[in-house]
Amino acid sequence: MSVDDDTEAVLDTKEFMLTPENWNTGVELTLSGLIDYEIDGDQPIKISFEVVSEDEDYHFADPVVYDGTVKDMDTANIVPAMGDSPIVKEGSGDFVTMSLSLTSKPKSKVTVAVAVTDDTELKVNKKSISFSPDTWDIPIDVLVSSVDDLIVDGDTKSKVVMTMSSGDKNFDGVVREVEFTTVDNDVAGIVVSSNAASFPENSGATATMSVVLQAQPTADVAVTVSSSDASELAVSSASPIVFTQDNWDKPQTVSIKVVDDNIADGTQTAWINFTGTSTDKNFNGISAKSAEYKIIDNEAASIVLTTDVTTIPQASPSAVASVRLGVQPNANVTVTLSSSDSKIIKFNPTTVSFTTSDWDKPKNINVAADFNALASASAVVTLTATGSGDAIYSGVVSNKVNLNLVKVAEVQNFTYTGAVQTVDLPKGKYKLEVWGAQGGYNKATSYLGGKGGYSVGTIALANTTKLYIYVGGEGTSSYSVGQKLNGGFNGGGYALAHNWGRGSGGGATDIRVGTDSLYSRVLVAGGGGGNTGTTSQMTAANIGGHGGGTTGGVSPSMISGVAGAVYYGTGGTSTAGGTNATNASLNGSFGKGGDSTSSEAGGGGGWYGGAAGNSAGGGSGYVYTSGTYMNCPQGCVLTSAHYLSNAQTIAGNVAFPAPVGSTETGHPGNGYARITLVTE
Repeated sequence: MSVDDDTEAVLDTKEFMLTPENWNTGVELTLSGLIDYEIDGDQPIKISFEVVSEDEDYHFADPVVYDGTVKDMDTANIVPAMGDSPIVKEGSGDFVTMSLSLTSKPKSKVTVAVAVTDDTELKVNKKSISFSPDTWDIPIDVLVSSVDDLIVDGDTKSKVVMTMSSGDKNFDGVVREVEFTTVDNDVAGIVVSSNAASFPENSGATATMSVVLQAQPTADVAVTVSSSDASELAVSSASPIVFTQDNWDKPQTVSIKVVDDNIADGTQTAWINFTGTSTDKNFNGISAKSAEYKIIDNEAASIVLTTDVTTIPQASPSAVASVRLGVQPNANVTVTLSSSDSKIIKFNPTTVSFTTSDWDKPKNINVAADFNALASASAVVTLTATGSGDAIYSGVVSNKVNLNLVKVAEVQNFTYTGAVQTVDLPKGKYKLEVWGAQGGYNKATSYLGGKGGYSVGTIALANTTKLYIYVGGEGTSSYSVGQKLNGGFNGGGYALAHNWGRGSGGGATDIRVGTDSLYSRVLVAGGGGGNTGTTSQMTAANIGGHGGGTTGGVSPSMISGVAGAVYYGTGGTSTAGGTNATNASLNGSFGKGGDSTSSEAGGGGGWYGGAAGNSAGGGSGYVYTSGTYMNCPQGCVLTSAHYLSNAQTIAGNVAFPAPVGSTETGHPGNGYARITLVTE
């Protein structure tokens, strides 16, 4: 047996024998096509059987021939032999080797272009290789590795594509693809660079840390920065911080500052939290935190006690104590007040409570002093406050506050001394009374100078205040002529005894508050005007004008129109001094009676003084109230705090209380003043 083309096929045996015994059992023959690695299409073959036998019937002169076909199985392709799985790990530096060779022998040179479908995931070390008809089966290595794209995109599949070009039409245009998996090494995260530290709470210490993303996002990532405990550690830089596709790997700085929380809470631990928000789902919700910081506490529990006054006078036997906590408690705190003498000092209420939210809001407690229990004229008592409830405040005692208790004389009288007198009055209410001095007169007659007026009012002093008391002096009286007669102390006008006896003006009595000035007078009683007169004028009506009242008086003779009345002076008013119709230089002024220029009697002192004249006018009285304050001229130093209550000024020609009891119509002699404690 034989095959006519032994490059295409081959029989497994070249002969066999049939005998009379097996002639009909058959013999199995195997015809195999041969791989020639050439693309030559299906090839025809002839299989010849030459039969030789001693049996002439089976002895054929010519061979028996059968036709056959060898089907061509060779293909035009490339073989990517790999020792490893087609998997590459991003950023690892590893690679997979593809040993490339052709599947069959080309008729001409074959050039293979090697490319990748996603160059952000894969790369090859050779972009082109070539095979010749002689080297077609010699492998050429191409190395495939990953590209570290820094993007969180998960495990990604992409292909190495091999495209052949050749003059052999069987190979030209053939494409072979091999799929690879790139294992992602990128993780969506926040990287915080910080160092653990300890800070004293009251140090005001600051620190910084750097923040950067761990991988490149596909959209902006806003990272919110917050403290785990803002009462201990605060973020002092802007939040959120934003990372983009361009700056994701550029560290940004976060600043923090220690907070003094005013709470006695011991050493605390705090850190900074970072949370990302983004439309890139890989980065949305990512979080990280800084190193831990120890905040060393500086607070100790304390109770702060104050009072609105340091002295409690008998006139105003009360005060207000204010209590607050020094640092924030961890639970409710009850504070109890006590004093060094519980018989004298009473509290209402005796306790106050604080919470964690109102601990620093002062709470008031009324303090009342019982002066009946005070044996001496003064005493010092000590107030304290003690805490309970919260463990850190249990037994804590406040600072001590001393209160001075001062008894004040219920009535203080002031007589004429010819000089200013002062008194310091503690907080309280006081009734003030003043009586003006009488004017002088011609001793040759029995007709006296005008009598002084009376003023009264109550003042409320908010704190210890100095008062200046001016008690008016009686005007000077004289028989003689050719004398200058000084006016009474505190504004009385002087007189000149030229042709016959004269009298000078009586001084006003006033009380000044806070400072010694005519412009600080809250209460004035006018002094009476001086008296004079010729023998023909010696009548009972010819006396000096009385002190005011809102307006100083004039001589009754002037009112009745006696001869020479034109030379008499008028009394001062609330807004101007008294006048003399014949001589303006005799007029009164603010706080001063008019002085004689020739032979006149002196005007009485007052709020405004009376005018000098043959019979002088009395000075006006004044009370400083909400209805009269506008009459205090420019330069006035009084305020609404000095307003008097229950106030009035009474002229010296009507009845009013006398300093020694009962009543009197006008005040004779020197002036007088009285201060009476008003008990509540």
